Amino acid sequence: MQNSKLFRILFNFYLSFLISIFSFSISNAGVISDAPNISELLFNILNFLLQVFGIIAIISLVVSGILYLTSSGDESRIRLAKKGMIYSIIGILVALSGVIIIKTISGFLK
Repeated sequence: MQNSKLFRILFNFYLSFLISIFSFSISNAGVISDAPNISELLFNILNFLLQVFGIIAIISLVVSGILYLTSSGDESRIRLAKKGMIYSIIGILVALSGVIIIKTISGFLK
């Protein structure tokens, strides 16, 4: 009995505190005049994804180089490292060309 009364008091205090915080932030929200439009938002998302893709490709190139250096003459590991390097270079080129295309399209939309 005592615990449920204490729980209700604490819960009511917590709830009134949350309501006062949200009502304060809603009343001061105002109009968002500098919010980015959809094209800027999509540009930022695509730019971020292409940067992540490029970083992964560069890390893959480094790992392939380490694999090539530590192959010790094993032909299968050398082939695997060369294939990884080729795919990494293709990934870097795709990421760079994607960034160029996105920036060009963004320039036309602005």
